[in-house]
Amino acid sequence: MFPDIGLKLFSESKRDNSHGFAVTVLKQHNDMKTAKAKAISKSKDAIIGAMKNVVFAGKYNLANIIVPELNALCISQGALHLNDLKVDGHTNYEHHSSIKEFQQSIAEVIVDDLVKEVSDSGVFSIMYLATLSGRVEPVTRFLGIKQLSSADAELALGAGSAADKVRYLVKFQDILNSIYKYFANSPKNMSRLETLQKVLEESESCTRFKQVFHTRWLSFEGSVQAVVDNYSSLVSVFLEDNSAKALAMHKPISTYKFLYVAHFLADVLKQLAILCKSFQSSDINFTAVHPLLHSTVGVLEDMATSGSGSYICEFLSKVPSQPCQDETGLCTFEYKGHTIRDSQQQRSEAVSVCHQFVKNVVSNLRDRFTDEGDARVLNSMTQLFDPLTYIHSVDGDVFTDIISRLSGYLSVCSKCKESEVSDNLRSFVSYAKTVLDQNGKVYGSVSDMVQLAIRCKSTYPSVAMAAERLLVSPVSTVDCERGFSRVNIIKTDLRNKLAEETLNNLVRISIDCNDNFCYDDAFKKWAAVKERHILM
Repeated sequence: MFPDIGLKLFSESKRDNSHGFAVTVLKQHNDMKTAKAKAISKSKDAIIGAMKNVVFAGKYNLANIIVPELNALCISQGALHLNDLKVDGHTNYEHHSSIKEFQQSIAEVIVDDLVKEVSDSGVFSIMYLATLSGRVEPVTRFLGIKQLSSADAELALGAGSAADKVRYLVKFQDILNSIYKYFANSPKNMSRLETLQKVLEESESCTRFKQVFHTRWLSFEGSVQAVVDNYSSLVSVFLEDNSAKALAMHKPISTYKFLYVAHFLADVLKQLAILCKSFQSSDINFTAVHPLLHSTVGVLEDMATSGSGSYICEFLSKVPSQPCQDETGLCTFEYKGHTIRDSQQQRSEAVSVCHQFVKNVVSNLRDRFTDEGDARVLNSMTQLFDPLTYIHSVDGDVFTDIISRLSGYLSVCSKCKESEVSDNLRSFVSYAKTVLDQNGKVYGSVSDMVQLAIRCKSTYPSVAMAAERLLVSPVSTVDCERGFSRVNIIKTDLRNKLAEETLNNLVRISIDCNDNFCYDDAFKKWAAVKERHILM
């Protein structure tokens, strides 16, 4: 019996030891697991802290090289977890490649959110990127930067394209740019101009000289306005300078032809600037496009035929009605204290130049804002939701045309029968008339009627589709302009070698990374790309 008892005791002892060992191993495993989790959490805090500094640098257009300095500043203020970015003597997550990886992960999270927003919306237009996101107001998002092989600004409101078809106006623009460079490249010349303006008491009304860019009305308008406002002191500077360069610029601007064209353009370009600024308004809708266009064309044509502009009228009131010879036999006159050369030929050519410019501008505008294709559909959508259409429609012919134009388009979009879409549109028109009769003050704009259609989406699905598409139609270019400005702020002369991907990420971070950004998602993306030494 003793041997059996001894064996039993030995077995129990062995089992007790094995159990104790297993418990110890399990505890050590759990301790290691907990320690690793703490280490990873600590490393995660360091990475997210670095990402926040990357976002800060992106928001304030700071170069990547400043991020390590930001980290050091934060550490000096108590953010000691950022010390963990330096794992050892060989691994450092403040290197420029690490910063680019942080930017990429952050940008990918923003893109994921954008894709979800577009998917949930179901309605969007691509210009910058306008979407409807569970709201009845459109929101604009940055989509991306695409490198172009060529860019001729065909869709831009460019006065340069109209001017380039008139030989003298090509020369005129060269003169304006030469004047701009004369002062922009020489503080001495600019100081001389400012001194003369004070003497001539022109300093309060003076306008800075600007460079002419062919794709923008506003730059052309600003350049011409500066010459008109500063003419007396401008000529005085050239005469005082007396250098070959100054005298070469003085000669072409001291003629009747130049002055007539400058004052006429000041009037015309002022109207075009108003049109351009109207189209750049963030709250403009398609309703205003054609009325603005037609009114501008009417004013320009009137200026060309009657010379009704304020600047040209003032100029003509101060000069002789006909060329007059002086004692030397030359045709000259005094204008703002300076001698101006004159001739009948100059006068005829000046009028011809201005008429041709207006003709080209009007043709340019009409070509770019036709009532065909997409513009015709958008016009019909606008009329459908414009309260004035209901007020001024004596019979149903207007709505018959609108429904006819929209039903085919919407049936393709909704994959419904055209007859069903027509019935839906017709029912909404009847409903809208009743609503406007009862609550005309509440629904006073296109936007108000669009909201009504979207609220009644279950009843009028085809109409709601038209309303949503009208809302996201890219009428204004203001968001694109802001995007271009942001790119120019980020990609400066000192950062002119930024790769397209890096520039894309920086613009995305600068525009769309807000206070609610989920850094946990960015960390997960960054950690999933490859094995990270800091997380091992």
